Amino acid sequence: MNTKNMDFGDIFLILFDFFSIVVFALTIILSIFAYKILYFKKEWHIHFRSIIGIGFFSLIVSSALTLIISMINISFRTKVYRNAPNKWYFIYVQLFFIQSYFYHFYRYIQWSICVERLIATIKIKDYEKVVIKYFWLYILIIVSGTSYFTHELFNRLTVLTSIRHKINLVFDIPIYILYSILWYTNKKMSKNQKFIIKSLSQKYQVRENLFIFWLYTPILTIYMLQQIAFIIFLSNFVDKNNNYKFLIISFTVKSLILLSQILVIIFSKKLYKKYLKIIRASNKVGIDGKYSDRHSISIKVGETYFNMLSKSWN
Repeated sequence: MNTKNMDFGDIFLILFDFFSIVVFALTIILSIFAYKILYFKKEWHIHFRSIIGIGFFSLIVSSALTLIISMINISFRTKVYRNAPNKWYFIYVQLFFIQSYFYHFYRYIQWSICVERLIATIKIKDYEKVVIKYFWLYILIIVSGTSYFTHELFNRLTVLTSIRHKINLVFDIPIYILYSILWYTNKKMSKNQKFIIKSLSQKYQVRENLFIFWLYTPILTIYMLQQIAFIIFLSNFVDKNNNYKFLIISFTVKSLILLSQILVIIFSKKLYKKYLKIIRASNKVGIDGKYSDRHSISIKVGETYFNMLSKSWN
């Protein structure tokens, strides 16, 4: 590649282009492991696993799009808008539009997770018995349609052009509200002895929900922080003058950050053991800070039944 007419910024972008190859490879490898774990994670409801699986699919597609964009960028020495024929420039821009679509798609996956867990909480008595055939297809259609509508809304309403990045943050707010409500509700149910002793199944569901929310906390936090960083970057660095080239940096970094969500699923078994240790430790300590033997025995008995039920469902 001839680098004589390339400045430091162009070389920096080329490095990010090659880095996108690494990110894509990591996404594929980690997703394969994550899908395998999801398949055997029978204690999680099939609806919940389906949504997570679709989320991983969107990450793979998004990473693949970034890779293709990067390869085009490398081919034309980071100046696609100047060096590329009209056909390639058109493809280049369209790929960014598709990438933007999957940006919305992944957001609505987060919405779907919260809504599914909300239904699981409301219908906690019999939700485990409910299995909707082709649930994954319904979710795929709904999320795809909603993402397309949002994407087109921002593209067609020119009045939103100047503030569309900030509005994107507003679209994330329901996720955090739903998550907070779900965490509080399940935490409250777990402390309601009259409720959890009615059925071991209900007790199991409440505790499994709490573990999922505990697991989801870092995922949601990372998602929120990268969304804010992504919006700030787009607002300050990306405009018509630089013809999308800086988007490669933002999408590559975004894909790398979101890989952490796949890692959480891969290490969910180890994290679950850590979660149980935390719960046991917190339950053993009494009000005065001393260990309560009587309470400890009660916890152990509860854990025995809980583990028996868990194994029978696996």
